[in-house]
Amino acid sequence: MVSGMKAFIASIMIMLAFISIGIWERLLWVSSGIYIWNQLKHLKKQSIKQMQILLGGIVMGYIVMMILLGIWQYSIEVQHSVEVRHPMVHHVPSENVGVILLFEGESATYELPVVLRKIREEEGLLSQAFLPLHLFREKIRYEKVERGSHVIQSQKIQGKLKEQISSEHNLYVSYQNHPPFFEEVVFEAIKLGHSKLLIVPVILSENEGFLQTTDFVRNLNLMQEGIQIKTTYPLWDSDLMAQSFLQQVLNQTQSQRQDNIGVILLGEELGQGREGLQYVKQDLLFRQKVKDLMINEGFQLGRIRFSGLDGKHIEREMEKLMTYGVREMVILQTAHLDDEGTSRLVVEKASKKAQVPYTVNIRHIIGFEGNEFLVRELQQRIHLVTLQSW
Repeated sequence: MVSGMKAFIASIMIMLAFISIGIWERLLWVSSGIYIWNQLKHLKKQSIKQMQILLGGIVMGYIVMMILLGIWQYSIEVQHSVEVRHPMVHHVPSENVGVILLFEGESATYELPVVLRKIREEEGLLSQAFLPLHLFREKIRYEKVERGSHVIQSQKIQGKLKEQISSEHNLYVSYQNHPPFFEEVVFEAIKLGHSKLLIVPVILSENEGFLQTTDFVRNLNLMQEGIQIKTTYPLWDSDLMAQSFLQQVLNQTQSQRQDNIGVILLGEELGQGREGLQYVKQDLLFRQKVKDLMINEGFQLGRIRFSGLDGKHIEREMEKLMTYGVREMVILQTAHLDDEGTSRLVVEKASKKAQVPYTVNIRHIIGFEGNEFLVRELQQRIHLVTLQSW
């Protein structure tokens, strides 16, 4: 019984070590290591019954850990209280339109509750059985790559938009993958008395995250409460958005001649029948729009390549660009406008494997920049919707 309890505690400690950071991680690994060493020394002396007790303790520890992870996950309460459903009860009604900018985003630091929520939403039910391993993988990614620049850019966009739109709009920022979550900002805007809400996605295509957002808004069914919600469309068909990406390339390259520059437009994965998916089609159309602008600007047709976020494919495209003798390479990510961690690691690994000469300068541009083109596009979309009757 004692050995079973020790195994129970040790299994929890090992899984906590996988998902913890800092001093707690080191303490847990040391304590777990001591226990495992002691067990290995006496392994041959263990009877079958004792082994069964040990195994039972480990299984029970795993079950308890899964329960704890469920409790620790960041949760957003779907509010149906009088204060939220009837915000005018406690707040002065606002005639202003509440404009909620929606970004994708990743948490700037490894925050266990937030990362847990993201993994549970993305992984299948069977895959969640290995939740501690998924968390460990995310923790390693956070240690390797700095994140959070999208927060600065989103705040920059918010500030510029405030100067462009009328005083009849109150502007809020929300994210799909970290606080303040979109759902939280919607409830907060309702609490503040807004009876008109405009959702403005700073998202390229109608991907799964966007569809989840629209489903959430639809299921709220707030029309019966006198609260109207409208949503603008993703940015894949925007000429100004394409111009924004071109401007980023021009701003971050040093060559005076565009024929010295090779570009890889990094978008959605292709293959396995994905070409027929709506958001993949939209992504391809947008990349073609950016490519056409680049050609008009003087970039060479053969030196503009398409790739998905696949290391081997990126590596092959880099090797093709090197055959043209380019002096600079730009890897421009379009599909997810602010996905930082995963893409940085994939591109860095592909760059090393491609053995690009040190004389070739590689620049990896991720997502949006709060430049005039994007701000103007968002301002136009807000203006067009507010002109319509509510």
